[in-house]
Amino acid sequence: AYGVQQASQRFFGVDARQLDPAQSALLVGLLKAPRRYSPYHHPDNALGRRNVILQVMLRRGVIDQVCRWLST
Repeated sequence: AYGVQQASQRFFGVDARQLDPAQSALLVGLLKAPRRYSPYHHPDNALGRRNVILQVMLRRGVIDQVCRWLST
């Protein structure tokens, strides 16, 4: 998928404006290595990378709570 909107539709079936922080983090995580962090082919890698992105978002003040997202 090319672009946030297309990736949002492909992976989650929603408009990019409707993504929650965990979904956004997963898409951001794909940028580093799309094959390695593919939720289809390597779900454990994808979740691990997503969690790293969520922690960065928390440290930078983009989100104020991360516990709820890490459990999903």
